[in-house]
Amino acid sequence: MDFVFSLLIQTALVPIVVSVIVATTVSRISRVASASGAISLAAGFFAGWAQQEWTVLQPTRYLDWLPWICVILAIVAVGFAVRIPRKILLPLTGAACLSAAWLLVPAFPRLQPPQPIAVAMIGAASILLVGPLEHSAIRINTRLLTVCLMATGTAGSIVLAQSFALKFAQIAGILTAALAGTLLLGKSAAERSSVGLQLVFVTMFANLMFIGYANSSSDVPIYSYALIVAAPLALWGAFRSDSDEKSPRQRLLAGGVGLVVILLIAVIPALLAHPPWDVE
Repeated sequence: MDFVFSLLIQTALVPIVVSVIVATTVSRISRVASASGAISLAAGFFAGWAQQEWTVLQPTRYLDWLPWICVILAIVAVGFAVRIPRKILLPLTGAACLSAAWLLVPAFPRLQPPQPIAVAMIGAASILLVGPLEHSAIRINTRLLTVCLMATGTAGSIVLAQSFALKFAQIAGILTAALAGTLLLGKSAAERSSVGLQLVFVTMFANLMFIGYANSSSDVPIYSYALIVAAPLALWGAFRSDSDEKSPRQRLLAGGVGLVVILLIAVIPALLAHPPWDVE
């Protein structure tokens, strides 16, 4: 029981507390308030990471770069908040996503696809996912977007756990818990806090799911990993057109249903691959 309680604190409580404190503080600084979600996510993740017994803050292998990549992505988000010219920030964002994949994709000899292809694939996926999600963020409640990202992260933790990648499931839990800062902000502050939040979460999450897949020896199908990463696009699909005849509430319902369906299609095969009820 003591071990479980300690694990819960290290995985969830620390990133939650730190992200809430940072989000509340940064949201009061007008110049960077719009990036408070991204900053609090990076701070919460870094704090949660630092609490783990296997933590290495000086990178010596691919996994050790995760907290530093998170910080770099948050810095890029701040660039958007302070309105650095987009002709500078857009290439910088692309470079950050590709660099994250280059540092995080493991160089396993039998990696499929091979590392250079995997780096290009994960980097491109991050870039292509961030744009539509930022588009959705200006049309829906920031707290609701955060809840959807938390649902995605939780589903990812389940799939990683079913893949026998328990450390990566725990890391996904830390990343998900660190979203609490945005979720618990006051209403007015929350509506101004979403700049770069998707950039940080999606890039980290896409790389983490691929790392889990690369380290897995389970029968969990590859599409379980991919579908979860792409699941938030259900929101973009519902809000992609301003001329849609549906009301905002109807589009919100459609996006929510789409998200749930995609997550279930990803999670259920993972559960069936290694049924928890068959564990002796």
